[in-house]
Amino acid sequence: MVAALVKVVQTTPELLERVGTEVLPMLATLGTVAPDVQELVETATQLNEMFGHVPGMGRVKKRLEDQAECDNVGDDQSLQQGG
Repeated sequence: MVAALVKVVQTTPELLERVGTEVLPMLATLGTVAPDVQELVETATQLNEMFGHVPGMGRVKKRLEDQAECDNVGDDQSLQQGG
């Protein structure tokens, strides 16, 4: 326990330096990310609508939805069984 505490105290200066030089500048740029994410969502929505008009894509989409549903059911069952 004491050795772990000593290790924490020894690494604290390096940790604080990295937070100041790497983490905080990155956090300052997060305000510019939201518009990019919104544009990405809009583009994905437009692509989804365009693909919906391609002949045969309805069947592909249905198959993917069914597969995702089966995957979700499998995940739910494994969670209920503990893992």
